Amino acid sequence: MLTLKNKYQHVMSVVQLASVNGTVASHLRTHDSMILLLNASILIYLCTHL
Repeated sequence: MLTLKNKYQHVMSVVQLASVNGTVASHLRTHDSMILLLNASILIYLCTHL
C-alpha cells in the first residue's frame, strides 16, 4: 500500500504527464476524440493504481 506522501507524488507525476501529453496534443492539433481518449485512459490509470 502506498503511503500518503508516495501517493501524492504519484498523482503529481501523473498530472505532470497528463499536462505534457495535453501540450503535445494541442501542438499536434489532434482530434478532440483523441484527447478525450487520453483523459479517459489517465482517469482509468488513476482509479486502478491508487
